[in-house]
Amino acid sequence: MISGEAAIKTRSGRLVDLLAFSLQTEHLWTEIAPALSKIPRFCGQTQLPLGYSVAQHCVLMAEAAEDESADPALAALALLHDAHEAFLGDVITPALRALQATVADGLPPGASAAARRAAEQMVDRAWRGMKHALDGHILDAAHLGPVTDEQWIALHVLDGRALETEMADLMGEPQPPLRLPLRQGGAIRPWPVALAEERYCAALDRYLPAAARSIGRAA
Repeated sequence: MISGEAAIKTRSGRLVDLLAFSLQTEHLWTEIAPALSKIPRFCGQTQLPLGYSVAQHCVLMAEAAEDESADPALAALALLHDAHEAFLGDVITPALRALQATVADGLPPGASAAARRAAEQMVDRAWRGMKHALDGHILDAAHLGPVTDEQWIALHVLDGRALETEMADLMGEPQPPLRLPLRQGGAIRPWPVALAEERYCAALDRYLPAAARSIGRAA
C-alpha cells in the first residue's frame, strides 16, 4: 500500500497512519474525546432528536463499572473500550457481517462452504486485529497495564448490558428481563456534543489520574 493511503488527519492536525499508529497521552483529551462525542451509536438511527454518542456510551459504562466493581482499573478500561472508534469509526455489526458476505460472494463460482467460512473469518480477524493494534497504543498512552481475562469478561458483560439498555431507551426495544439495566437516574437521554466531550474529558481525569498528571491536568 502506498504510504498515506491509510492515513487520516485528526482534529489536532496530525496525519495518523493507521498502519503505523501512534498516540500520545494528550491525544486522549485532544483527539479521542472530541471525536467520540460526535460519533453516533447505531448509525444515528435512534428515536430521539439528538444522536447518542460513543462518548456517552463509554462514560455511562465507566460509571457503572466504578459503582459495581471492586476493580478500579475496570472503569478506565470501560471508558476506553471504544476509543479506537475515534480513528476507525463505529462500524456496526450488521455492516461487518455484510462485508463478510460480500467478500465470500466474491470467491470463484462453486467455492465450497469451507472456503466461504474462511473468507468471512479472514475479514473478521483483520478487523479485530486492527482494533486490537490501536487499543494497545491507546492503553499505553493511558498508562494502563495489560488487560486480564477477568477484566475482558467483565467488560463484555457491561457492554452487553449497555447495548440492551440503549436498545430499550433509544430504539423502543423491550428490555430483556433477566439482565440488570445499565442506567443511572432514569432512562438514557442523549447529551449534546459539547456536554458529551466535557463529560468524557472529566471521566479521563477521574479514571486515568496517572495519565492526567503526566500532562499536567491533575491538581
